[in-house]
Amino acid sequence: MVFFKNIGYNESGSHKSRQINREKDGPGRKKLRRVLILLEHKMYNRYQPLLRLIKEYFTALSYETEEFCAGDGADQEACRIKLLETKCDYLCTLDLPCLGLTTLLGYPLYNLLPARQIHIVLDTKKLPSCRKMDLALNLFVFVPDTGKHYEEEYPRIPNLAVYPAFDFKSAQAEERNRTTVRTILDRVRSECGEA
Repeated sequence: MVFFKNIGYNESGSHKSRQINREKDGPGRKKLRRVLILLEHKMYNRYQPLLRLIKEYFTALSYETEEFCAGDGADQEACRIKLLETKCDYLCTLDLPCLGLTTLLGYPLYNLLPARQIHIVLDTKKLPSCRKMDLALNLFVFVPDTGKHYEEEYPRIPNLAVYPAFDFKSAQAEERNRTTVRTILDRVRSECGEA
């Protein structure tokens, strides 16, 4: 069944409307759930095993997943547009790509996004860029357990936790990596009231 919804007036004073398909977005229908996975283009091949595990986790929960590879320089603007235009339930990043993007007032762009955010840091050299940023409460940052006290060093990151470091070199580590991914993502979903 198709209906039209009034969404205002155009310049000539007549009504503008959009078509609503009740079978897709009507009452009683489940909204499509989406996850955007963001990483740097140059790291795509290296993080392929981790990408596969993240997509496997969310696909099992009936989420649609999308990958976006951010580049340097002019590609940063493409990343800004992608982040602002994509409507997703979760944003999952690997190694904090596009962290330097800010609003006109200088706040981190990540703070404006309504999606729950899971930032998995694999290269801890990227973390110092967070030191002076005030990050929003909907960000969950996970860093590898290296014995350092990250909470003391980065007090402006509200939801900071450590995880057992991933091992991409040995075939036996696949199940351990899967368990780590599941633990990270389950924790975020639980804190957001979903699990």
